[in-house]
Amino acid sequence: LPRQFQYSRYLLVSSASSAVPNLQGIWADGPTSAWNGDYHLNVNLQMMYWGTGPTGLALTHRPLLTFIKSMATIGRGAAQNMYNCTGGSAWVSHGNTDHTLDGSLHAESHWVFCSSCGLWAALQLFENFLYSPLASSRGELKSVTGESSWKGKELLDALGVLRGNIHFFMDYTFVDSIDGFRHTGPTTSPENSYVVIGNI
Repeated sequence: LPRQFQYSRYLLVSSASSAVPNLQGIWADGPTSAWNGDYHLNVNLQMMYWGTGPTGLALTHRPLLTFIKSMATIGRGAAQNMYNCTGGSAWVSHGNTDHTLDGSLHAESHWVFCSSCGLWAALQLFENFLYSPLASSRGELKSVTGESSWKGKELLDALGVLRGNIHFFMDYTFVDSIDGFRHTGPTTSPENSYVVIGNI
């Protein structure tokens, strides 16, 4: 088990320390790859980064922050054009994106029409922060290079990305006059299907 653990860390560092890996990482077979070599924000991107904080691989979060910051900037157009969400720095990205980081739909809607996928990807920035010295009362956690895993400007950038998602959902959601809860719609849940019976 220790070898498998170290091997998984090696794979993550080799594929994500200088850039965000697409769905196949750096192991795509030639210049074209399955699923157009895109970035799946409906769980695949998140799964690649789940182990970064707990295993001390903070060096991989900087490329992710740059990627998501760029995606947020470009995603403002999708928020405005698709949902008329213009509040603050509102942005959205759906189930996948490509090298352009465009937030609009890039496949059939039942696969990618999930307006929360960009937020889900951005939450990984917060997850990474939880393992940083800034979040640790003892300040013991360091990256494998020995440097602090978060810098002040990076934290502000990450908070700015999350703030833009909050602006989007404040514009996008609506308050139900019957129950008083906020609801989203239209949207789908990644790779799930639903059956509606009667008036449920």
